[in-house]
Amino acid sequence: MQASGHNVVKIGLIHSLSGTMSLSERPLLSAERMAIDEINATGGVLGCRVEPLIADGESEPNTFARRAAELDRAGSKALFGCWTSASRKAVKRVVEEADSLLYYPVQYEGLEESKNIFYLGSCLNQQASPAMEWALEHLGRRVFLLGSDYVFPRVANHLIRALVEDHPASEIVAERYLPLGAQDFAAIVDEIRRLSPSVVVNSLNGESNLGLFFSSSNGVESFVQLVPSQWRTVLASPTTHTSPAALPQMPWKEGSGCQSSASGVVLEGVSLTLERAAALALLGRNGMGKTTLLTTLMGLTRV
Repeated sequence: MQASGHNVVKIGLIHSLSGTMSLSERPLLSAERMAIDEINATGGVLGCRVEPLIADGESEPNTFARRAAELDRAGSKALFGCWTSASRKAVKRVVEEADSLLYYPVQYEGLEESKNIFYLGSCLNQQASPAMEWALEHLGRRVFLLGSDYVFPRVANHLIRALVEDHPASEIVAERYLPLGAQDFAAIVDEIRRLSPSVVVNSLNGESNLGLFFSSSNGVESFVQLVPSQWRTVLASPTTHTSPAALPQMPWKEGSGCQSSASGVVLEGVSLTLERAAALALLGRNGMGKTTLLTTLMGLTRV
């Protein structure tokens, strides 16, 4: 049953569709639009068709606030969106003044509450705290903190520092912040190599993650060497082909990898051996086939 086109409820979808955070936020918009299509295809909400109003926050908190006010004036009944805590705090003022609602989908630092916001993500005590307890026990006690310079990374690292300092014989070897959108991480990579931490806690956001992985002069292969030996790293990249020596347990031939073509070939020439209890990290741009590879190995996808 299709939702009626006569009865419409408008909602605002507000994400960074441009700027440094667009890499992270565009997939959220795609998921929301898919959900709206599915809801409308099964009758809508109480017989009303859901109509999305889409706005670009441009990776800037002030722009998020302006766009949120524009969506409210356009008749939006609720907002879905934001990613960074800075953008959420900017929109918080708007929805509270308008007595509207924001559904915020991402993990956050806590220390905030509002009757106008549904906080759908986990807080630090549900993610950072148990993760660090495990890491200090199983990976080592020398911790390097790296983050984007805004609210969430600084609050998260404040908590992590307290956890580490309360753990016997553990230490923070360095704590570094770079602006959102930073791309040059050569000095950071050199410092990580020099200090040789047991754990690198990465709270970078947006496209800065790509900058971290690709900034050194030798590309991704240089960063792979930073990964502890007990980890196995699998790379999927349209521009970088790694040598078999850089990727133990995974022979990687020039030109192999994830492909999309008229012939329908998705995976070709990939050979993968997994050891029991091995830890794997798949690095690559969106659309390179990381999920396809894993779901194929699990038998959930036929290719």
